[in-house]
Amino acid sequence: MQSIFRSIKYLCMPAVAILMTGCFENEILVQPEVTKDNNQLEVSLIESTDILLYSYYSDSLVTNDRTNFLLGSYNDSIRGGIKAVPYLQFGVESGIRMNDEAQMDSVVLVLYYESFHYDTLPVFDINIYELLENPEPDDLNAIYNFQNFDYNESPLVSQKIQALPHQDSLTVTLPYEFGQELFELSKSSNSIFYTNEDLEEHFKGLRIETEGTGPILSFNEASYIGFYYKPSTSISQTNAQFKITVQSGTEHFTNLTVNKSSGLLQGFESYTNIASEETSGTVMVDPLYESGIRIEFPETQILKEISESFFISSAILHLPVKPGTYNNYFNTPSFSINVYVVNKNNEIIGSLASVGMTAYDDQFHENTYYDIPVTDFINSQLNTNYDNGNALWITLPESTSLTTRYLAFSSHSLQQKIKLDIVFLPLN
Repeated sequence: MQSIFRSIKYLCMPAVAILMTGCFENEILVQPEVTKDNNQLEVSLIESTDILLYSYYSDSLVTNDRTNFLLGSYNDSIRGGIKAVPYLQFGVESGIRMNDEAQMDSVVLVLYYESFHYDTLPVFDINIYELLENPEPDDLNAIYNFQNFDYNESPLVSQKIQALPHQDSLTVTLPYEFGQELFELSKSSNSIFYTNEDLEEHFKGLRIETEGTGPILSFNEASYIGFYYKPSTSISQTNAQFKITVQSGTEHFTNLTVNKSSGLLQGFESYTNIASEETSGTVMVDPLYESGIRIEFPETQILKEISESFFISSAILHLPVKPGTYNNYFNTPSFSINVYVVNKNNEIIGSLASVGMTAYDDQFHENTYYDIPVTDFINSQLNTNYDNGNALWITLPESTSLTTRYLAFSSHSLQQKIKLDIVFLPLN
């Protein structure tokens, strides 16, 4: 990419000032002169937009190590089509044994909302299936987003639902016969509700899937199957309840598919550096497929021509968030990022910073950006005698929850462009 530098006329200001100007001729940095007069000096700011940016994504994500699970289907114009199908096992918090007179009234599945993503207005179909095998992790105790396990293809329940953000949960009534069979197995001295191992011999869990386009819903581990019953045949007896919860279950994970037949990364392969020039100047980091952004500064070595007389006071990487990729209602962006140093193979070799969003403009999308301090990285590159292939690497912070928040960066105006501002001060 051709270098683009902004040259500004020298300014004379107090020594505490940090504004600097830089001169370039034929794309080569010219060493600026320094003038001292009555404790005043001239300093230089170099603005470079010759930055190489790449999107990078993997094709696997561990999802059984999260405290939540996702459900839903949505076509996102940036990331592609999302489909989330949770597999849930349930467990007992303490041993349960019913007396022989107990009678079940009903059984329900209660899913506690954690968050909502995209438009919650559409009504969509939900299908609940019973698992026929226990979800089994690998030797590293991992179950990945692409895995499936056998289930009964005839759903226990099919019904239309709508996500209601003013409620704390989604409740679905399960078939009486399904609940009654399990409830009766709670009455003997060999109750299946003493251990998860006993329970899973008779009930291995549920698979939940939606049909049609709707929001992506996030639910927490407090979700449960509740059995309502009367402890005895006495008319005066009031209903009681016992629960088996996701949190107490052996495993739960989300089968998660991001279909890239549409969206920003359409047609590109995983585990490759996808140059921003191939994606209309946009790069993206997304937690739904373990993606990252690689950033290289090819002009760093040229800066050595003035580094003998100047030192870097600060270096700030300006990353504007792409308009139209976020809002406060349907797709809230991530408000922080992690910045690492990686080698030419995208292997992390150092941590640089955790950075919060500098400005957020939900109304006009003209002033949402990150300012990332990269002084240490630029200095480390100047101290090498060759191009070591190191680059910056941006990811979203690790979380115990699955989240759909992503960040897409691009230049979109003269004021909001991807650039590197380096401030030089004279050594003497």
